[in-house]
Amino acid sequence: MALSDPQTVTIGSAQTLARILTGSQDATYMDTTGTYALRVSHQVTKTRKRSLVQVLRKKISTDALTDLKSEVSAWLNITFDRPLAGFTEAELLELEGVFTWLTASTNAVAKKVLALES
Repeated sequence: MALSDPQTVTIGSAQTLARILTGSQDATYMDTTGTYALRVSHQVTKTRKRSLVQVLRKKISTDALTDLKSEVSAWLNITFDRPLAGFTEAELLELEGVFTWLTASTNAVAKKVLALES
């Protein structure tokens, strides 16, 4: 079963991402400018299931030393990695509490992680 097309993701503001690629276990969505993309993919092995959600943002950045412009990109990856059996969907969804931890107090922990704190 496929996700609806298009997908809307808030990255600063709402971004409408149309499906541009569909595979047997994955789909890619992108905005009309190629600035934002969303990829959802799945992998099943003999012992595990992995579901990956990736969000991409591209932009043109100027190098402070050379004043040259180039395209740069950043990804955020979210992976659900679980055994074939043993966890309910509800138990797996409880793990999303980490997002509350990261974003509490105006993204306090997320900012520390981006500053390479561990």
